[in-house]
Amino acid sequence: MVTVRPWFIWRSVLAGRIVSALAVAILLSSMACINSRQQQEMPTTDVVATATSTVASTATAEPTPAATPIPTTLPTETATPAATRTPKATQVVATATQTPVPTATAVPSPTPVPTPTGPSVTVGTTVFAAEIADTPELRSKGLGERDSLPDRTGMLFIFPGGQASSFWMKGMRFPLDFVWIGEDCTVVDLTENVQHSPPNAPSSELKIFESESPAAYTFEINAGEVSQFGVEIGDEVQFSGIES
Repeated sequence: MVTVRPWFIWRSVLAGRIVSALAVAILLSSMACINSRQQQEMPTTDVVATATSTVASTATAEPTPAATPIPTTLPTETATPAATRTPKATQVVATATQTPVPTATAVPSPTPVPTPTGPSVTVGTTVFAAEIADTPELRSKGLGERDSLPDRTGMLFIFPGGQASSFWMKGMRFPLDFVWIGEDCTVVDLTENVQHSPPNAPSSELKIFESESPAAYTFEINAGEVSQFGVEIGDEVQFSGIES
């Protein structure tokens, strides 16, 4: 027996089935779209993979270069010289230094030696005033018992036989130089710095002085004047104002 349902019941059932069918259709359509997209994307992926594989297989593996040791000391970078600057001319102002003018030192003029007006003896180039001992009494006394003798002054001993005798310093109070003069009027010997004898010394203890070469005259001057005036053996001797 067929049960007849009312129309609104069928309409509800039909509407439910239509909705279900539409849902199934939409689901199937969505799944079809997804599959279509996957199919479109798959060949691209395969192609890329294939291309990559092909490139990887065809590319020749390059040898890895040996590692070059890094130098411990890095090369010094050569500094590029900067442009040479031309030094500016510096104006130097010379300061005038006042040099003190040395004061002239007055050189003392040598005291002029008066030319002897009486007897004189010239030994070499030096002129001495002369005292004459030409008698036994004068020769015996000589310069004894005197305290000094003026500078560039001497006593000339003249002997009657033309031969000088020996001397001693008995009674002398100051030292002497002996200039021994030969017959040819030249200096034949010198005895320098003869010291005076002690007072009251016995005659036996007094030293005797004589020329080592034959001498005719003896000229006694102050000790040190032989060296002072450069008197030497061989110097020429001249007598002036002497009558003996």
